[in-house]
Parts: sequence; C-alpha cells; structure tokens
Amino acid sequence: MEHSRRKQTPYLYLYALITVAAVTLRTVASFTSLNEYGYYSSVLFPISGYLTLGGVLLLLCYALLHRRDEKKRADFSGPLTYIPGAPLALCLVLLGASLFVRKAAAPLGSLALKALALLAVFGAFYFLFTVLHETKLSDLRAAFGMALTLFLILYAGYLYFDKSLPINAQTKICDQVAYVFASLFFLAETRISLGRESFPLYTALGFSASLLCSYSAIPSLLVYAAEGRVISNSANESFVTLFLFAYILCRTVLSLLWQSESATPLMQALFEDARALREQVASHGPLPFEPQPTPAAEEDGDMTEKDEETVAETESTSEDEPSRAQEDNNEENSGN
Repeated sequence: MEHSRRKQTPYLYLYALITVAAVTLRTVASFTSLNEYGYYSSVLFPISGYLTLGGVLLLLCYALLHRRDEKKRADFSGPLTYIPGAPLALCLVLLGASLFVRKAAAPLGSLALKALALLAVFGAFYFLFTVLHETKLSDLRAAFGMALTLFLILYAGYLYFDKSLPINAQTKICDQVAYVFASLFFLAETRISLGRESFPLYTALGFSASLLCSYSAIPSLLVYAAEGRVISNSANESFVTLFLFAYILCRTVLSLLWQSESATPLMQALFEDARALREQVASHGPLPFEPQPTPAAEEDGDMTEKDEETVAETESTSEDEPSRAQEDNNEENSGN
C-alpha cells in the first residue's frame, strides 16, 4: 500500500504545479487585459489555456496507468467530505433561487430556468445524504447524485445559450468546460454509490475537474473582490465553482488514501486455515447441535427405502388376495 501511494504522489505535485501556474497567469490576465465582452488581449491567457489543457491531458492519463490497481474501500465519512460539502450545498440553493426568479424572453425559457433551479436544489440534497448515509452503497444518495450531475451539465448548456456575453467569449468557455468536467466527476462518484465504481477514472476526473474549476473560479472571485466586476455569469456561480473545486479536490485526495479491499497476506492465510478447518469438520458429519440432514426424494422414478417397503407390502397383499379367494370357494363347495 505504501508503494502504491509513492507512485501516486507525483500526480499531486504535478497537479499543484500546473494549477498554481495556470491560475496565476489567468488572474494576471484578468486584471490587465480582459475587456467587457469576455475576451483577453494579452498573451498570458493563451499560455495559461495551453498549460491547463496539457495538465488535463496528463492528469487523465492516471486512469490508463493505474487501471489495474486494486479495488479500494470507499466511504463518504470524514471532515474532508463534510466541510467543503456544506457550503457547496448552500451555494447551490442560492444559485437555484437566483435562477428561479430570473426572467427569460420566452415562456419556454422561463420554464427551463425554473426546472434548472429545482435541479440545483435537488443537487444540494446530495451533500446532505453524504452525511446521513456514510456507507459506500446508497440508492437514495445515488438518485440525488444523478440530479446534481444533470444540473451541472445543463448549467453548462445554459451558459452556452446565455446572451449576456458573446457565445465564444473566453471567460464563458472557461466556465462551461469546468461545469462539464464537474458533471463527469459527480457521475463517477454516483457510480460508487451504486457499486459500479471505477477508482482510476474517478481520481483522474477529480484531478482534471478540480484544476478546471480552480482555473474558472479563483480569477473571477479575485477580480470581483478587488474591483467589484463580475467576469462570469454571476457572483453566485463563481462561489459554486469555487466550492466545487474544494469538494472535488478533497474527495480526490481521499481517493488516494483509501485502503485496498483485498486481503493482506496474513488475512489471506487466516482465511485459508479457517476454510480448511471448516472442510475437515464437515467431512466428519454434522456436529451434535447441527440439524440432521433429511434424505431428499429421488428423482426419475427412484424411491427411498421406506417407499420400497410400502410397495413390497402392497404387492404381497395383492398376490395373496387371489389365493384367499380360491380357498373361500373350496370351502363353500365342500360344505355343499
């Protein structure tokens, strides 16, 4: 286990290095070269974008390089799950409320916004059930996890069609990609609740999604705190993205620390001794306190010993009946 963790440590260093560099470059570009339409005029933003893209591709390689790793014992307990999950749930509720009261040009658009708001609230309940159901398998937690996944991917679509910024605005694209990868991460986490997990893919998506969420949220919030200028769709969205980054990062680090479900050599030897002892006891028949096995009826016309005795008695009785009838006739004739 320690050897496996040593192999995973370089990914943490790589993740930290790329995240700090990419976020720093985009933050500087956001302060110095971002116009009101969401476009950057500085070369710093393309450099940070290519750095983020390369980092995501490298971190996704974790799923391929560790695909043969042992299955792990996942859980949803501990402060690394509760602490970032609670503010994220609150921010989702606030974002849902803001979407619910937001107006749209067409009635169908208003209906879609209200449906998206309800999904945000249902997604917030997912973090409540991570507290109430700490075990690995939970169908109820999985249902709300699917609602959260659906909200994140639909919100990325909402950002695409929103007209507050041009459709190809660079700030909008950063937010869209972050929400798409966040939805993929929560889809992988929902699979854990259903017992269909893939831990290498879960960890790889966690690294990538947290990198993209930090790249989207931290520069936006720094600009908002320093200048009061909102460069994303809304300030509520930026806070949701920030706490998505915190939650996904904590869960990804936890996935590296989870213990393996496979037995150690000592436990494997104990299991083998117990199995051998059980087979030895079973070979000498049932113990006095165990129920005695009842003989099952034979199939294909075969009968038990009791059935054979009954049939034999019946046959002997049927054979004796003609002889008794003959004797009765002889007695009647002699009497006449």
